[in-house]
Amino acid sequence: MEKHRRTGSANTVENLTTPIEKPLQSWKEIAAYLERDERTTRRWEQNSGLPIRRHGEGPGSSVYAYPSELNAWRLAQKPKAAGTKPVSPFPPRSAVLTISVIALLMIIWFIKFGPILNPPNPLAEAAAGVEIREVLPGGGSEGGPSPDGQYFAFVDWDTGNIAVEDLATGEHRNLTYNASMEEAKEYALWCAISPDGTSVAYDWYLEDKDFTELRLIGLDGSNQRTILGSDFGTMRETVAWSSDGKYIATTLITKDGRQLGWISISDGSLRVLKTLPGRTWPGKLFHSPDNRHLAYSYPSAKNSSNFDIFLVSTDGSQKTTAIVKHPANERVLGWIPGRAAILFLSDRSGTWDVWLQEITGDKPIGYPQRIYTNIGDIQPIGPVKDGSYYFEVYSRWVNNYVADVDQETGRFTGSLTQPLIGSNYSPDWSPDGRFLAYSPIISSPEGPGFFNGSLRIRDLHTGEEREIPCDLLGIYEIRWSPDMKVLLVTGYKKREIVDDHLRSSLYLVDPQSGKTEVFAEKPEVSIKSGQWKADGQGVYFVSGSTAFMQNLKTGDQKIIYENPDLSGYLALSPGGDYLALHLDDPEKGSGLTMINLSSGEERRLLNFSEPRAIRGVDWDSDGRHLYYLKSEGEKGTSLWRIGQKEGIPEKLWDTDKSINNLTLHPSGRQLTFAEVTHETTVWVMEGLLPGTGTMNQKD
Repeated sequence: MEKHRRTGSANTVENLTTPIEKPLQSWKEIAAYLERDERTTRRWEQNSGLPIRRHGEGPGSSVYAYPSELNAWRLAQKPKAAGTKPVSPFPPRSAVLTISVIALLMIIWFIKFGPILNPPNPLAEAAAGVEIREVLPGGGSEGGPSPDGQYFAFVDWDTGNIAVEDLATGEHRNLTYNASMEEAKEYALWCAISPDGTSVAYDWYLEDKDFTELRLIGLDGSNQRTILGSDFGTMRETVAWSSDGKYIATTLITKDGRQLGWISISDGSLRVLKTLPGRTWPGKLFHSPDNRHLAYSYPSAKNSSNFDIFLVSTDGSQKTTAIVKHPANERVLGWIPGRAAILFLSDRSGTWDVWLQEITGDKPIGYPQRIYTNIGDIQPIGPVKDGSYYFEVYSRWVNNYVADVDQETGRFTGSLTQPLIGSNYSPDWSPDGRFLAYSPIISSPEGPGFFNGSLRIRDLHTGEEREIPCDLLGIYEIRWSPDMKVLLVTGYKKREIVDDHLRSSLYLVDPQSGKTEVFAEKPEVSIKSGQWKADGQGVYFVSGSTAFMQNLKTGDQKIIYENPDLSGYLALSPGGDYLALHLDDPEKGSGLTMINLSSGEERRLLNFSEPRAIRGVDWDSDGRHLYYLKSEGEKGTSLWRIGQKEGIPEKLWDTDKSINNLTLHPSGRQLTFAEVTHETTVWVMEGLLPGTGTMNQKD
């Protein structure tokens, strides 16, 4: 399995033509630079404020540091001049005594009256002795470990086959060899090792027939057979084994919607346990140790993205009980082997934590206990017999680059620079070119995703930055108004699911005060993108299959264009005469079309046989050319431009990276784009529950 590593790092530059300072990319490199060992370097970060940066949050975050910042920190650590009395960071002794007395009284009060005045606090301290460590590069949530923790089965996405890795030796071998990622595509989707460790169940997708088969193969690659064919729709995450190895739980897509099913290994018969409302996936499924119930996660209200945890009976009665119900977001992680207790992920405390809930039958007992704090928005894999728990960490970074461009040729004239620190989204230049508005990607406890409602503006002349206190939960796109008095933001204030995505609307945000008001929204459809009119008196936007223009003052809407293939990108020419729109269809491919806003005439500029080929689009400053990013699949991305009159595409640049979010500077002499990098790793949580291993010796 290939491990995807981040290939770049952000850096502040005062001049956009200044080369990027090369960061130190690991604890080892940082320690070597400081001429100390790694333990000392880590201790300096904790105790002395050593300026260490991280590519993300949680256990999957790698570290980096800039030599200039380390040098500045080292200088600041030198002893102060004689005669200078250091200021103690601690309060005076009298204050410490007062605080100690108050704390003692509070403890006595709690011991005497706490249980009467207050229920037990569910925010218990995390269990001591719990540790996590990385065990596998690459993804693993579509697979899982053997019960003894020796092997790990997964989908090798380079080939589409099922593979197994020995976690002790690192030996890697395929179990299947007939996957094809070419014309007649067929490949594995999900897999899991049986409770006795002898077989692997997996989904096998046949693209030409558009269905998935449930298959079984020995851990040694022998005795491959099909358990369930195509009669029951397309399956996903069908490999949740019962503890006795006789059944497999499945999520089905059928004409009746999504269903939870139970498949017999012996004869392939299917029992539908429950038909779920809506189109939301229930996530990974887990049998109870006695096989009487199936645990799954699902929204408790329509269009909500906050999940609760439910048990459905496996006897076919469809009896369903909510065992973890809370206004926060909860995701099932799995049952503790040999114990009536369930692990779940929750953001109820403000961070993503692992909790444990005791269960009797189908009812929760007592309050849940917090086991591990601030683990991040992990993906569940499952536990093994010794009580260890495997999970996947997915990390995503967005690095924004600026390139100087020759206006005549469109070619880059210098090296790429990075004006923004860290991982950020949707930067947009102000009309005068001095400011850059953007949304930093920060880990947020509101739920899964990478965007939050934070807005920042950077002065490119002075390097100063300021936070805009808007009240949005998520931001996708930012656009300055022509007079620079307001920001048009595509995002959302509350988490509502429409067509498996968060419903987004258009908002107007004051760049000074952060005051936010709704500009345009559609109850059942997301607004994908917005663009100011040249005079600032209205906004063009795409919602569903329609492009609208909405008047800023009156709110009146006018339909500009309708097409069922309309996608997210749109770009208005500088003079306001032409509107370029992105079209995309999974069957017909993708392309760009241009609307003459005066005559309504449409002219198709580009056609590609591949869907999702366009990754970004914008006009140059004089409206003569339309620049666009084109996906080249696994080869990366290329930058092109096409003449508005000539209609001849011209390739300007390419890269082996995945890039998107193209924006040109108002002067036409610079452009910015974003490189998106991903990394998935498998981790294990050990020492989770003292005594669980002893309990499992009885199994």
